[in-house]
Amino acid sequence: MKRFLLLALTAGLLSSCGGYYSSYKRLQSKKQQVIEEAIEKCKIRYSQFIEAVQQKQVSRVIIAPSSRRAQIHQRDGKIVWVDLLLHEELIQLLADNDVDISVASSNDYIDLCP
Repeated sequence: MKRFLLLALTAGLLSSCGGYYSSYKRLQSKKQQVIEEAIEKCKIRYSQFIEAVQQKQVSRVIIAPSSRRAQIHQRDGKIVWVDLLLHEELIQLLADNDVDISVASSNDYIDLCP
């Protein structure tokens, strides 16, 4: 009898925790959706990014390697996003134009989002 009660109690706790977990997953999914929408609103094309670098309008680039995106800090204070094509020439172009380059860890990525 005690074993049955303990089993019933454990099953009840697990099912109620499952509800919290699914709520947490829905919240995380919604959070990611909001982030993606914000990024889309302030995204520039790769060609625009290269042109801005060449015109010395970019002061800092923070690369999020897991998403192959970068947060671009322009000298006028504006922050935009670009989908990157990472290659050696890009790194050299950034260095030649005095752009500060950082790489975000996957944990920092959320903090970088607008």
